[in-house]
Amino acid sequence: MKVTIEQIAKMCNVSRGTVDRVLHNRPYVHPQIRRNVLSALARTGYRSPSQIEKCTVRHTAGVILPGWPDRYFFRHSQRGIRTALAKTDKREFSLIIEQLAGRSVGEHAEAIDRLLAQGVEGVILNAPMENEITSRLNRAADKGVRIVTCMDELPQCPAAFYVGQDVARAGRVAGGLMAKYLRPGERVLAVSGDMQFYSHRKRVESFEERLGELIPPSQAVHEGRGIVTIVFCNEIFQETARTVHHQLRMDEHIRYIYMATQSVSGCIEGIRRAQLPYKITVICNDTTAAARRFLASGDVDFVIGQSVARTAAQAVESMYQMLCLGIEPRSQRCYTGLAIYTQQMLQRTGEQL
Repeated sequence: MKVTIEQIAKMCNVSRGTVDRVLHNRPYVHPQIRRNVLSALARTGYRSPSQIEKCTVRHTAGVILPGWPDRYFFRHSQRGIRTALAKTDKREFSLIIEQLAGRSVGEHAEAIDRLLAQGVEGVILNAPMENEITSRLNRAADKGVRIVTCMDELPQCPAAFYVGQDVARAGRVAGGLMAKYLRPGERVLAVSGDMQFYSHRKRVESFEERLGELIPPSQAVHEGRGIVTIVFCNEIFQETARTVHHQLRMDEHIRYIYMATQSVSGCIEGIRRAQLPYKITVICNDTTAAARRFLASGDVDFVIGQSVARTAAQAVESMYQMLCLGIEPRSQRCYTGLAIYTQQMLQRTGEQL
């Protein structure tokens, strides 16, 4: 049965005029009300007469799924994509999925070229900040191709719409937690992944910034060194284990580790190899299987989580709204939820992260 504008208004507890303003992207609508109405429109598949006319042709977008080191991201991204596609009309919208073996610049560039050669009107991707990639995307955007970045921003692509965690906020949250534990003379090891990825760099920068705001100047420097040491391990298990082990054995004042990226397993292995007589407090990102396991065992103290499936679904839904419904985002960024998990949450509630 066809959904009417009156039904949408009733679902959202707003007037018909408010729904009309959202449909035509007009001002004077509270952001939360706008989000509620857009969600109801997408959920019900509502079409105005003008939108039905626009959607007489099929729209196609491409999704590039990199070969993440942890399959958690691939599985949950796939789940989110399936959830979003179930809400769309297959006669109007389709996705071409490019699954990469790795995460290299060359693989991403070739995938972008393949998708554009097939005439896609939009590209959804999670890619490193390299000119070989951003120049392609900017040229495509100049020709009207819509770009959505998922879980990692590309600041060099002004037209790109970002969906994912506010990584700067995630880093600052971790810094705020860590500051509550730090005592004079103690230092922190911040482990990041690849400098090519915006999220990896921004998390540790924001983490260090927040600690600097909270730690007194007299405590911020010990033996001529700052309280944070930042290392990059490219998300590789052995490299992470070796680097963490080396840093812990070299600096006996390190009592805390912020894992701003993967591999959490490599981090815990490095701690175990060091065989220290004191505990290392660990904060990590993303509720992967390894993070959940180490949270349950007490090796990890806090996990700053995001829903990868929800992020992927939102990226696809946003692309669908832009191409098929003509609904433009209100801003260039859509930040998804951020949650802090502890061992007690697992023990007391059996919560599924």
